[in-house]
Amino acid sequence: MPATIANAAFAGASTYAVSHLFCAHFAREGTLEDMDAASSRPLYEELFERGRDFIRNVRSPGTRSVEDTTSLLERLSRLREQGAVDPDEFKRLKREIFVAAT
Repeated sequence: MPATIANAAFAGASTYAVSHLFCAHFAREGTLEDMDAASSRPLYEELFERGRDFIRNVRSPGTRSVEDTTSLLERLSRLREQGAVDPDEFKRLKREIFVAAT
């Protein structure tokens, strides 16, 4: 993964965690003055992981996840191996899958 994408993903996950952490703190009527970063760290780490999962699943409307694309390609390959799809049709469908994934 290129560094800029990794940095953006890290920033997104961190923003997710910090915003949820502060929302929870303020919902308990906390203030900026009584926010304790040290005791909040375990919750931040949990929220950061949730943020990473959230960021991984974010994609433009109409695009497929990597897992969806991989699954489609595997199914298409099985159809080719079974003879249900000829080589030209396989190439055309494979190209369509890749175009839709971008």
